[in-house]
Amino acid sequence: MEPSSEQYKEYAKYLSQKRREEKVECECGRTTNKVDLPRHLRTPYHIKRINNNNEVLVLKRLFEAEF
Repeated sequence: MEPSSEQYKEYAKYLSQKRREEKVECECGRTTNKVDLPRHLRTPYHIKRINNNNEVLVLKRLFEAEF
């Protein structure tokens, strides 16, 4: 017996909600849904934070290398 289209729609909606509940913390510090992570990685917020973190790490390495 195959599920009806209504049952399929309800199950698909349930899976979608279940996936959205799963949270992930990005390396930039923001918490987002696992489903929305690829979109977050392209946002100006993420790009700016990652660039700032990389600059700080480079400066720390240069400072440590001098002493």
